[in-house]
Amino acid sequence: MYIDTHAHLQFDSFDADRESVIQRAIKNSIDAIITVGVDVASSEQALALAQKFAVIFAAVGIHPNDAADAAEQDYSKIEKLAGTKKVIAIG
Repeated sequence: MYIDTHAHLQFDSFDADRESVIQRAIKNSIDAIITVGVDVASSEQALALAQKFAVIFAAVGIHPNDAADAAEQDYSKIEKLAGTKKVIAIG
């Protein structure tokens, strides 16, 4: 089993070819990809991708570099996202 344990497929840098990157990974026997959120918005985007593709799972959270600026409501949103079936990690 091959798992990409840390991807950011929801980032803007994949906008032009996100679907082809995912399909290429599947074609090359990648069994799972964990795409990692670094804030609330990117965590929501990671979850959306995970819900669209069977091989993708999401990690949600606040990056340590941004933790001091995160509001309590951000952590509440992350906690809510973490209860979703395709979320497999919190950071």
